[in-house]
Amino acid sequence: MPIVRQGLGSALPSSGGGKGGGKFIPHVRLSDDGDKVRFRVVTSLGQWGVEPEQIDMEAPNAGLTDTIVVGEFHRKMELSKNGKPFARFVPCDFDIEAGNVTGSCDLCTQEIGRSTQFMMWVYVYSYFHRAPNPDTATNPWPLVQFGNLKLYKQEVNDFAIWQDGFYMKQKVEGKAAQYGTLADRDYIVTRHGVRGTNQVTRDLEAIKAAPIPMDVIAKAKDLPLLEKVALGEVETFGAAAQANNLVPEVSLDTPVSMELGVDELDDTLDLDFDSLGASEASFDQGTTMESTGVVEGIEALDDIPF
Repeated sequence: MPIVRQGLGSALPSSGGGKGGGKFIPHVRLSDDGDKVRFRVVTSLGQWGVEPEQIDMEAPNAGLTDTIVVGEFHRKMELSKNGKPFARFVPCDFDIEAGNVTGSCDLCTQEIGRSTQFMMWVYVYSYFHRAPNPDTATNPWPLVQFGNLKLYKQEVNDFAIWQDGFYMKQKVEGKAAQYGTLADRDYIVTRHGVRGTNQVTRDLEAIKAAPIPMDVIAKAKDLPLLEKVALGEVETFGAAAQANNLVPEVSLDTPVSMELGVDELDDTLDLDFDSLGASEASFDQGTTMESTGVVEGIEALDDIPF
């Protein structure tokens, strides 16, 4: 069984499932310096600490029963059906039983890098970019005020997988120690590092606590199980089985971080922003926001547009 387990602090192996059907599942992707995403976590952290009381109860109490998945993943370079290279994260095939690692893994034998990654379901409200949409003619992004910045807003309003590695996992653990959950408020993740650099960092900023919208909770209950997504057994939304195992173009949206001594080893892959599920609805060009205080040493951006 691959080294994939449930719970932020758990060492238990997970079990498997089936492929699913429908729209391919997108991943949160910040492709350039200063890019931001605002989302709500709709996943439980499970047992996030060693003490019995260090368990996420906020998410289950809201009806969100799926639990964060943590595992060992290889970053394998593949070609899409259009011939474009992309990074695909594949679970390590070593077996784990009672804490002992046994068996074999072809990707380990090939010395393809492996790193610890976590996966969570999030509801993405919007991405914010310093540069306008390359497809400005048919899908322009409005320029909005974001605190003291002016950024281009890409509205999404859909679910995605948030996958990241060791350094972000440490930040998540810090939020768990502070709040006991990630499901009680929105978060903003910001990328620092231009496209093509060999070192990227990402900040995790907490917004003021607020209830999860009821419509988001209702839709989240129909999401595929995270462990099945992590094991590659489900790649799409829906219940219909896939007729084949073609890798979708949206695999370009998976993070390229290996977390081996740096926050992210970047590449220069092109990104199709439409694959992120951006809304085609019209935007409010006149939105204005102001910062509302201080959160952990930075401006609290509670009033930015979702």
